[in-house]
Amino acid sequence: MSLLEQVHQDIVKAMKERDESRLSALRLLKAAFETARAQGGRSGPLSAEEEIVLVRRLVKQRKEAVDAFRKGGAEDRARSEEAEAHLLSAYLPPELSREEIEAAIADVVREVGATGPRDLGRVMGPVMARLKGKADGNQVRQLVQQNLESL
Repeated sequence: MSLLEQVHQDIVKAMKERDESRLSALRLLKAAFETARAQGGRSGPLSAEEEIVLVRRLVKQRKEAVDAFRKGGAEDRARSEEAEAHLLSAYLPPELSREEIEAAIADVVREVGATGPRDLGRVMGPVMARLKGKADGNQVRQLVQQNLESL
C-alpha cells in the first residue's frame, strides 16, 4: 500500500472518530501529495521515495514553525505545529542510526579521496545522494565535518 493510500484510509478513520486536529493535518498531507504530483506534470502517483522526501519536508517546516512561534510567544500555535510534526513523522521510516550514517560517510571519504575539511563539498553531495530520505541533512553535515576534521 502506498503512503497516499494509507493517508486516505487514515483520513476516513479520523472523520469517523471526529478527530478534527488529526483530520486537518492528514488533509494537508494529502493535498501536498496531490500538489507535488501535479507540479511534476505526471498522471501517475509519486514514487515511495518522493513521498518520503515530501513528508520529511513537511515535518521540517513544522519544526521550523514551532521555533518561530515560540520565539514570538505563541505557545499554543507552537504546540499545534508540534503535534502536526509528530503526526506526520509517523508516516516516515525510521532514520538511520549515527553508526550507519558514519559508515556511509567513511565509504564516500575513501571513494573521493578526501583529505580534510576543504573537501566538504566533494563529500556532502555523494553522501546525501546515498542517504536521501533516510537521515537528517543537518546531522549528516555535522558528522561529515567531524569526520573531515579528524583526517
